[in-house]
Amino acid sequence: MKKVRRVVSFIIVLSMFMLSLTSVYAQITDIDTHWAKNEINYLVEKGILTGYPDGTFKPENNVSKVEFYKIINNTMGYKEEATFEFKDVRSPEEDWFYYDVSKAVKAGYITDGEFLYPTEFITREEVARIIGVTFKLNENPEFTAYFKDNLLISLDALGFIGTLKEKEYIIGFPDETFRPTNSIKRAELVKMLYNILVIEGIPQKADLTKYKAALAAVNESDYTKHSWAAYQNIVLANVVTEDNTQDEVDAATETIINAQKELVKVYRYKPVVPEEPEEPEEPEKPEEPVIDKIELAAKISEAERLNEEDYTAETWTVLETALGRAIEVNNNTEATQEQVNEALTALEDAIQGLEEKQEEPVVDKTALTAKISEAERLNEEDYTAETWTVLETALGRAIEVNNNTEATQEQVNEALTALEDAIQGLEEKQEEPVVDKTALTAKISEAERLNEEDYTAETWTVLETALGRAIEVNNNTEATQEQVNEALTALEDAIQGLEEKQEEPVVDKTALTAKISEAERLNEEDYTAETWTVLETALGRAIEVNNNTEATQEQVNEALTALEDAIQGLEEKQEEPVVDKTALTAKISEAERLNEEDYTAETWTVLETALGRAIEVNNNTEATQEQVNEALTALEDAIQGLEEKQEEPVVDKTALAAKISEAERLNEEDYTAETWTVLETALGRAIEVNNNTEATQEQVNEALTALEDAIQGLEEKQEEPVVDKTALTAKISEAEGLNEEDYTPETWTVLETALGRAIEVNNNTEATQEQVNEALTVLENAIQGLEEKQEEPVVVATYHPQLYMPTIGKISVEVNNVTNAVKFSVTYHLSPDEQGNEVIRTTEIIDINTPLTTEGYPIMFYNPSTTGYDTITICIYDANENLLYTFESVVPVTAR
Repeated sequence: MKKVRRVVSFIIVLSMFMLSLTSVYAQITDIDTHWAKNEINYLVEKGILTGYPDGTFKPENNVSKVEFYKIINNTMGYKEEATFEFKDVRSPEEDWFYYDVSKAVKAGYITDGEFLYPTEFITREEVARIIGVTFKLNENPEFTAYFKDNLLISLDALGFIGTLKEKEYIIGFPDETFRPTNSIKRAELVKMLYNILVIEGIPQKADLTKYKAALAAVNESDYTKHSWAAYQNIVLANVVTEDNTQDEVDAATETIINAQKELVKVYRYKPVVPEEPEEPEEPEKPEEPVIDKIELAAKISEAERLNEEDYTAETWTVLETALGRAIEVNNNTEATQEQVNEALTALEDAIQGLEEKQEEPVVDKTALTAKISEAERLNEEDYTAETWTVLETALGRAIEVNNNTEATQEQVNEALTALEDAIQGLEEKQEEPVVDKTALTAKISEAERLNEEDYTAETWTVLETALGRAIEVNNNTEATQEQVNEALTALEDAIQGLEEKQEEPVVDKTALTAKISEAERLNEEDYTAETWTVLETALGRAIEVNNNTEATQEQVNEALTALEDAIQGLEEKQEEPVVDKTALTAKISEAERLNEEDYTAETWTVLETALGRAIEVNNNTEATQEQVNEALTALEDAIQGLEEKQEEPVVDKTALAAKISEAERLNEEDYTAETWTVLETALGRAIEVNNNTEATQEQVNEALTALEDAIQGLEEKQEEPVVDKTALTAKISEAEGLNEEDYTPETWTVLETALGRAIEVNNNTEATQEQVNEALTVLENAIQGLEEKQEEPVVVATYHPQLYMPTIGKISVEVNNVTNAVKFSVTYHLSPDEQGNEVIRTTEIIDINTPLTTEGYPIMFYNPSTTGYDTITICIYDANENLLYTFESVVPVTAR
């Protein structure tokens, strides 16, 4: 309700500001056809708005930033100012809005920076953001889904715009857009004003008359200190203002009146003595002045509700000092009204002087995380090497930024854009019949691991011949499956036919041979010259050692280590810029589908020239992007410039051509083989008829019907189940926002284990839904199971010396953080007896709230300063006198 009241007050101030230089006109002249005519007239009739002196309203005029800041400052009553660094806001003498900018910075709804551009028109999203921040509205970004352009809304305004949409304070434009970056117009502000007034109305201020009367009905001097202290606690817990609802004020008033019934009056008895001659009565002493501490108590309550972490250390220290003094004065029954007023003023100044900490900007990585997950689900083998390399680079950068806790929003946005572009730019490989060389490759590797010195020369020669042929076939990209199979069989036979030499102690070169084979498969053009030279040197030495039949094991190991290091040290060359020929290829295909007989010879010649150049550039692997763009432009111009021949009666193939185009855009991998075969047959017939210049309309219609039926009959393959990690990601974020120091070590350890497992599953691209659900459940249970640390029990003991005998007195206690604490006892030392023995006394058990004025108050003991012992032991009990807690070595505070 408070928020609604503040929003309405904002609208009223807004209307006053918008028309602060107006005079009343019975009729606005420039809104007869305006979309907001009814709303403007409604507010004019209510006396809230009027027009300009010339009788116009100017509904399409915009509002500047500083005009809007002034509205906010007047609405909220912001008075405090802050220094700022804006270079385009000069001084109070030069810029009328200087102080409004200063207040805006202090209030925290704009951030200090280099330039403000104060007289620029304020945007629609900025108005919504400032309203949301100033009036502390909840953020409901999901309601922005209504707006088609919600992706254009800034993240810091998204939630507030959603809330305003949820409450229908804003509606948007007829095309379901919000247009967040547009300047807001006077008519749009009127629309917002009208909506809020119609929906909420204007609430009334609460009536505090009975509340104030109840507070003034009792005086502290008429009641016991204990009952008055209890009453004051109730008053502090029920402080209300006119911003509360009337129901809240009435409830607080009733609570205070009921608490007054529990106050214990102070009765002063006069002893009965024999009558004596009357003496002149002494004049009555003037009544002690009543000290009013209500405002001070309310201000203390207000200060205690503040949170230290919201403010700067310097201003919080000032508040703590003022609050400590205020509590001291409030608890001092002998404090004067002057002292109360001074403490109140100091506390008010300290609260006013609090400076809020600057909030750290929150970097939103949600979209980047989702896009990384999307990219990681893609398969390299589905796309061309060129476009996949671009994706890998963008994905690597995106992961680096996502894992960087200090990354800025700008870096996140750049990484997201690059990754999105890379995904969009992926080109699928053209499927070709795949020759399976897996077994041949494995058999070659097996043969290359064999050592010549282990076998007879005759059988080894057979192997070398078969291996050479196998490698030749394996490296031949045009080899058929038959050739692969023949080479595999010959190599298998050669390996089977090897005859081992008589065994002799030999040096093991297996690993070296394998590493040489690995190095020989590398391509020089993939790596930098410097690191490749190191590899060549190491490889040459390795081959030399490998071929040396007298090499020692030590030499083999050294050569292997050097070769491994050289391979590890290879640095890949930076990729050449990729020339994008996608649009050119598509335009060539479009041009090749055109028919010469449809166009004039002159324009067709121009097309042929442009098409020839385009094909030449497209096939040129060294063509630059500039050449590609020029060829594309020329081809587009040639196609645009084609002039059709005079029409003759022709067969209408438009629908058939469109249906062929639709069918050609379908992907075979999306449908079952059986229904795809039907489509291919129908598509082939349709293309044949479409290309036949002598085809009849009947043939065209038959081909069209068959193709339509084939498309309709396609059956989609079953999609792989998608693992949903949304809830797990959100729960991980929730857990990472918790603070270890708030919870017990035992339950925090459980949370850390669950969180670690959740992060591991979340980052695992192959995790199943079952694993995700299990990790989510364990993490939820760990969060639910967190136990907050308990505050330490505290006791304050007060020694009240007796006026007639200051060496003895009474003890009262105040206990905090001990549940069910009702009673207490005191154990203390006396001076040693005549024999020097230690004397310890324990009082009886009494209620903690027993008034000191109770007759026979039992907790009596000697002043610590007279016994030589400065501390006592206090035991705390529940109502049944069960011991709850023992405070050792308590130092009593002497009451004043």
